[in-house]
Amino acid sequence: MPEKLSYTQNRELSWLRFNDRVLEEAMDATVPLLERLKFVEIFTSNLDEFFMIRVGSLFDFSQVNPDNIDLKSGMTPKEQLSAVYRAVRPLYAKRERCFFDIANQLKVHGISCLTYNTLRSDEVKFVKQYFKQSIAPILSPQIVDSHHPFPHLQNKVLHVVARLKYKGKELSLIHI
Repeated sequence: MPEKLSYTQNRELSWLRFNDRVLEEAMDATVPLLERLKFVEIFTSNLDEFFMIRVGSLFDFSQVNPDNIDLKSGMTPKEQLSAVYRAVRPLYAKRERCFFDIANQLKVHGISCLTYNTLRSDEVKFVKQYFKQSIAPILSPQIVDSHHPFPHLQNKVLHVVARLKYKGKELSLIHI
């Protein structure tokens, strides 16, 4: 029996190809550097949302109805997830190469990513002061233990977690 031809594309894989085109803009040397960096950010933000919404829904569907075959792609949810994972792996590698290329070019203009360990003593002093004055006041510590339920953690928000021990008792502290 001849294989059925499909005139449609898998929705998720098509979306990943679109996002790859966003990354191509970031790799275009004719685009100004800071705009290229913005395209890397857009690509990354798009992938975050893609995994939270599209892949998350597909995963849920694979748990509820694993044998369902998508009429447009002819794939089960698990097959679609496998195809997405295969397609996205090289995109992440491409994004990393692109980001580091842009970061190296930005260094020429005095713009660079620094780690705490690379800061001079006067810069460390500034960072500590900035943290005390601008960051610490907006942190909301949450204790997580048997008497305090685990809090709802929002997406796309920085969370800092510390596990503390005091007199053999362990506590988890989350800054939201």
